[in-house]
Amino acid sequence: ESSVAAATSQIRPALTVDNSRRAEDRLIGRLRREK
Repeated sequence: ESSVAAATSQIRPALTVDNSRRAEDRLIGRLRREK
């Protein structure tokens, strides 16, 4: 169980970072389109 918890603790941050990057890309894309 400890190994699984360690793996998830490392994977989750990566997923959140990837999601935040996608969200930023969407916002930047909208700003560029408006300009």
